[in-house]
Amino acid sequence: MRQGGGPAIGRPISRMMAEHDDHGAHLHAIEAPTDDFFPLDEACTTWRALYVGTRKRPGDLVERVHVGNDQLFPRFLV
Repeated sequence: MRQGGGPAIGRPISRMMAEHDDHGAHLHAIEAPTDDFFPLDEACTTWRALYVGTRKRPGDLVERVHVGNDQLFPRFLV
């Protein structure tokens, strides 16, 4: 991409976009059983820390996917 792309760049970009969709599906699949990453009231401190860290990941991933799919990749797909 740094070298300007070219016609062959469409295939890796398509693959990355498909991976982004997969990541979103996986996150969605674990949101319901974890109550959107909120631990049970009786959860121990370690379990709570795990959920706090995990709760941050979807936002990070959504931002990264947005930058890639909506800002970066379109520059190279002509």
